[in-house]
Amino acid sequence: MSQRKTERWNRKLAELTAAHAGHPLLAELETLLGNYGKLERRLDKVASISDKMQSEMLRLHEALGASEARFRLVADNAQDVLWKFDLERECITYISPSIEPLTGYSVEESMARTLDDSFTPAAAQCLRVTLDYLVTHGQVAKSVVTLERRCKDGSTVWTEDAVSLVHGELGCPREAVCIARDITARRKSQEEQKRFVAMVSHEFRTPLAIISTTIELLMVTTADLDAATQREYGKIQKAVARLTALLDHYLTEDRLDAARRGLNLQNSPALALLKDTQKSAKALSNGHSITVEKTGVPDTILCDVDLMRLTLRVLTDNAVKYTPAGSQINLACRSNPRGGVEFVVSDNGPGILADELAYVFDKFFRGRRAADKPGSGLGLHLAQCGAKAHGGTLSVRNRPEGGAEFSVWLPDKSVDNGNN
Repeated sequence: MSQRKTERWNRKLAELTAAHAGHPLLAELETLLGNYGKLERRLDKVASISDKMQSEMLRLHEALGASEARFRLVADNAQDVLWKFDLERECITYISPSIEPLTGYSVEESMARTLDDSFTPAAAQCLRVTLDYLVTHGQVAKSVVTLERRCKDGSTVWTEDAVSLVHGELGCPREAVCIARDITARRKSQEEQKRFVAMVSHEFRTPLAIISTTIELLMVTTADLDAATQREYGKIQKAVARLTALLDHYLTEDRLDAARRGLNLQNSPALALLKDTQKSAKALSNGHSITVEKTGVPDTILCDVDLMRLTLRVLTDNAVKYTPAGSQINLACRSNPRGGVEFVVSDNGPGILADELAYVFDKFFRGRRAADKPGSGLGLHLAQCGAKAHGGTLSVRNRPEGGAEFSVWLPDKSVDNGNN
């Protein structure tokens, strides 16, 4: 109610009060007028709030328009392909110009094509399943899929697409926003790697089978073998069996696919890893004393068992290889004062030359003391890669009492730190 109206109503009420003092309707009239005034003041507040909301919505609309313009500017100049897909109409509503150098189709041609036109049947089905999953699992923000796209010249390319959903005003999924990265070269490299590994595996298996058969025949047919020769034959058998097991375990298509997907972290018994390493090293040792220190070993640690087993085997094999016959090698696993856990492989051999300590993890580096030993200089580098893959480190030092000590430190991912 305006101020003038309020003043006029107050004057009229005063006149009525003076003329009809004590009339019962006057009290009701005063109450009504008071309520009417409160209601009008509240309506004024609502109108003010409404004006502010309209002003804010206008500002947000302008900001959204500017944001969309910036998005299109970025998308139009990006190397990756950015594209939008309307979930209700099942059509592409936007695709960045980078689609043309990738597939040969222009933006207009690409937007006119359906999913089945744009992708191979398997890829189109995979994308639909992914979209359905994102729609039905609202808590999942994004999914990454590998898709095979059709090109204008009849060929195909592979892309890795990060798919996210955009929701409408009522919270319902409205469209998918996707970022596609060309991984065709990577796929070709992986296929070539598979073929190479299959060839290497096959070429190794044939001579290994011949060596194994020959040793077995020699042990059976050769009479009066002395103890030293029998031990050497036994070592050859163990070495062949170990190498065959490595081929079976690591150089398989499933294992390579798993490695490409990343670490396969599991809760693994730390003591079992140490004992496996001990057993593997004994097959190559020449009278070495290889012991496992059981004090302070965590019950379980979170790691990729295969990768950590390989890392520890490399370190222990090196200790056997570069220490004299009969040397002592100790394996341990314990909590580290700075947090996390560490595997330690130590020996009482000659150690590492001081000027070479900084280079032992370099690819293809071989120290002066390794000149008369077979090898390629890759073992310690691979072991370091295994530690880094876990977010850890691999370090080496010469022990004051003699010998070398290698430590694989892993972040604090132990599940149970109780002692065995």
